[in-house]
Amino acid sequence: MAKQINGLTKNSFLSIFLNIFIYFFDFVLIFLLANFLGPLEFGKYIILISLIKFIGLPILVGYPYFILRKSSYIKSNKRKENNYLLIRNIYLIMIYLIFILLIVFLIQLWDQNLLNVKINLLLFGIITIIPTLSLNNSISSVIRTSSGEIKGQTLEKLIPNVLFILLTLIFVLLFGLHEHNISIYLYSTASILTLVLSLIKIKGICWTNFKFKEVIKDIKDSKIIVFIQIFVLFNNLFPLIILSFFETPEVVGKYKLALQISAISGLGLHAINKIVQPRFAKCFSNKDFSKIQKIAIDSNRITIIYYFLISILIFFSYEKFISIFFGTDFLISKITFLIILLIPFINSLFGSVGAIIDMSGKEIETFKWYGIALFIGLLSNLLLIPIIGINGAAFSTLIECSIRGFALWKQSFKLLKVNSSFLLNEIFKY
Repeated sequence: MAKQINGLTKNSFLSIFLNIFIYFFDFVLIFLLANFLGPLEFGKYIILISLIKFIGLPILVGYPYFILRKSSYIKSNKRKENNYLLIRNIYLIMIYLIFILLIVFLIQLWDQNLLNVKINLLLFGIITIIPTLSLNNSISSVIRTSSGEIKGQTLEKLIPNVLFILLTLIFVLLFGLHEHNISIYLYSTASILTLVLSLIKIKGICWTNFKFKEVIKDIKDSKIIVFIQIFVLFNNLFPLIILSFFETPEVVGKYKLALQISAISGLGLHAINKIVQPRFAKCFSNKDFSKIQKIAIDSNRITIIYYFLISILIFFSYEKFISIFFGTDFLISKITFLIILLIPFINSLFGSVGAIIDMSGKEIETFKWYGIALFIGLLSNLLLIPIIGINGAAFSTLIECSIRGFALWKQSFKLLKVNSSFLLNEIFKY
């Protein structure tokens, strides 16, 4: 345990560098798609892929996050127990897909134009992207709890994007790329290839008999954590989806690009969370709250320094950067971009508070405040986007993040006596 804690700084910096590398490929991917497809087709792609991920939220992000905590608690016969977790995940994916496909078909029977997307393309994405990425993310979570933080992150984020970029470039060289549906097919192919690589890394999954009621038990045990992760991504996807109802696909594409660029300043928190999540769980299982506090403050110090250094550079270079690499058609006002840039600041200010509470078994508090903040954010999206468009989407996300972050920071200190914020910890010393 001491060895793991002492290695925090080294692994944290490795994680930051890895996530910068991952984000570089994210940017390359967005750059290629935006330039090859153009604002209209790129916007259509963003709308469709956002809808697919929105539909798959429970098993794309929620259940793998539950597996991360569950696997972190395992102390003996880890390989066998992790294998059981992954098998149950496969059964859960099958149940979920049947349920979702049934709902989609019923919606189509009721109103064929309701989803406002190509239904065959949507179904294709649901059947291929959701199950492959879900199982891949769960495998990555298992690897991360077995002292493979860097390898797990690579399989979860880096490999899919690298494969997607390579497939896109090959297709462009052979045929050209002018329609968003081709990008969905290429993304599906990259997801399948990534899962194959993940299965090779863990040497496959050994099929063993178990009682089906264990799947039902997992559903019950994971429902709070699953809903928390759904709430997190709802906050990211709702502005895009609601914006698509009131603005053109070009505006949706601009907003997505601005979010993508501003997220660079939040990479410190995202990267360090990947390292500290399983450590928080292990510390909690040993009832070592002082170690949780130390990890939280040490990691948040790195996060805050990273944010200020990067965000200043991003803000002053935004217009020139977009103009050179994407063209002036993708520009938004500096005021709007500043609002968007404040979102990762709020998240960085309060640190890894969500991970602390979730990994310490107090996820009901996270669920409550994420739900309250999401409701307020959704309401403000519906009220502000029709009036002020893209600014409404940016303001709504900032409001939601502020409410959620402050409430969870306060609850972490109240329930666990853990202050997750380096800046607030320094302020309250005086």
